[in-house]
Amino acid sequence: MQEKPFLTFNSQMKYLRDKKKIECAGSENKTYLVKYGYFNLINAYKFPFIQGIDEYKNHIYIGGTSIENFVSLKVFDDKLRILLLQILTRLEEEIRNLVSYKLDQVNQKSLEWYDVQSYNPKKDTQDIIRIISKCFSTIDKMDNDYVLHYTDKYGKVPTWIFTKVINFSDLIDVISISKTEVIDSLCTLYNIKDTRGLNKHSLLISSLHLIRSIRNACAHNERIVFFKKPNNRTNLPFESFLTSPNRYKKSRDIVFMDLLVSLKYYLETKEYEDFINQIVSMLKILESQININSFDIIRGNLGIKKLADLDYLKNNNQKKIYYNRF
Repeated sequence: MQEKPFLTFNSQMKYLRDKKKIECAGSENKTYLVKYGYFNLINAYKFPFIQGIDEYKNHIYIGGTSIENFVSLKVFDDKLRILLLQILTRLEEEIRNLVSYKLDQVNQKSLEWYDVQSYNPKKDTQDIIRIISKCFSTIDKMDNDYVLHYTDKYGKVPTWIFTKVINFSDLIDVISISKTEVIDSLCTLYNIKDTRGLNKHSLLISSLHLIRSIRNACAHNERIVFFKKPNNRTNLPFESFLTSPNRYKKSRDIVFMDLLVSLKYYLETKEYEDFINQIVSMLKILESQININSFDIIRGNLGIKKLADLDYLKNNNQKKIYYNRF
């Protein structure tokens, strides 16, 4: 395969104008290419602006598309990523603290976190050993001062360090094998229940995995507007939140909307309202900056059928988390 020839920034601008029919001229537009790079700006965000393919299999862009449109979408994606990262990392830290406390409380500190007996006896012993071993392997590779202090002085780390330093994915596995009292405490705190009012462990685990996957995408600077969860949808009770549940339950690629519904469990009313308001504000700004067809593609790709659904989620969320009862 022949490599593409090197193009100066001025040549890239000419190529966008002549070959792609994308409006791009002047020092400000050149600045965009210099700051963001052709691949990170044009290739990364071209999808919503494409209306077809010509006879030579080249993309045909919507008439009037400009480099400013790409910049507007990238800025929106960057701001969305930062907002999500702020919310999800705080929530992750909270979950880690809660699990650490509850593991020690349930086991009365008579058992260490690496003891098989510290976990649910109904779970497969080999699975418990595998998860503990994986956590041990992670801790052995850590060179943080506080980890080295405990391993050098005591030959082990306490539960609070264990839950702090392992991967979030491994922490979720730890929760899944924990004693019922540990999982129930989290479900009760966040009111994660089924239609009968019973704690729903599977929903807790699946929602945490969704939060983890999007948090990882944010941390690795991936494009959130095009994010797809590898193992598809999270099974969420949409009928509790949206007036037309079938529109969402039958959709398969609405990961972002899944996240918004999941966060109703984990955020109190004010924080959730502020969070949704920021997303709606960013979407409305983007809507004013790009072609309406392109905006509809982006909105749909996020799994939002209509912006009014976000207001519905926000206005139907009276949530109080009683941390003082934990």
